[in-house]
Amino acid sequence: MSKSITPDEGAAGNARVLEKIDGLHGVRVQHASCSALRSFASDRGDMTMSTGIQVTFRRPQADVLTTMVRYEVAASFEGAKEDEDGLPEKADRIWEISLVICADWAVPEDADIPDVDARGFALGQGVMTSHPYARETVQSLSTRMGYPPATLDIIRSPWRGLDSVEVGGPEDE
Repeated sequence: MSKSITPDEGAAGNARVLEKIDGLHGVRVQHASCSALRSFASDRGDMTMSTGIQVTFRRPQADVLTTMVRYEVAASFEGAKEDEDGLPEKADRIWEISLVICADWAVPEDADIPDVDARGFALGQGVMTSHPYARETVQSLSTRMGYPPATLDIIRSPWRGLDSVEVGGPEDE
């Protein structure tokens, strides 16, 4: 279930989990799909890209904490109508890419990591670790579909300038 946390709660939880992390086992693409929905005609105007990100975590084994970041990326022509998630409506999309990037973190088997701390870590460390892989994957997939390269924006600390943020937990998979 998603929970709302403040930047102070998230940053503190992130710091507490970082103290317990033994290392990073690896980063992997758990899921990737792409659809080329229509041809790109540059005479129709500029193409814009919209991105939605959802963050969750789970503890698949006693000695592993997995952060999962789902990216929903869609391109449309400027002025397209948006759906409730801020992405272009399906009928207006030129292409779409969906991917889930997982980072598997090594933790001591006896590490007590409360869900509230894991949420802060998933958003603080999980997103920052996964994002470069997502950027590369989106750029590669967009060009392989025959479109101009699409590059996700660089992200900054998720704890700057937010009132609160929703982060999923292990039951949100």
